[in-house]
Amino acid sequence: MDIDFDPCFNWNSNLVFAWISATYKTGKQDLTSSVTVYDKIMLRPKKESHQIVFSKKSFEYPITDVYKSLEGKEVTFELHWEHMPVVGPILKV
Repeated sequence: MDIDFDPCFNWNSNLVFAWISATYKTGKQDLTSSVTVYDKIMLRPKKESHQIVFSKKSFEYPITDVYKSLEGKEVTFELHWEHMPVVGPILKV
């Protein structure tokens, strides 16, 4: 999976903070857990940092399943990002 954040940047962009979360159900009561498995800060002047190529990366914070409680369970990955402007409100997506 490749992600291009270049369209998120304009004259009012200071930086974009992006992260990927993994959500899954665990335990006897099927409680929902959500953890961050990857994050990145992308600054406007560093255009080369606006691209994320996951074929060349691994998750920064891997999920360790010591008790094998995730075996056979569905894990959902979601991309989130926040646009930090030079002026104005922070937009969280």
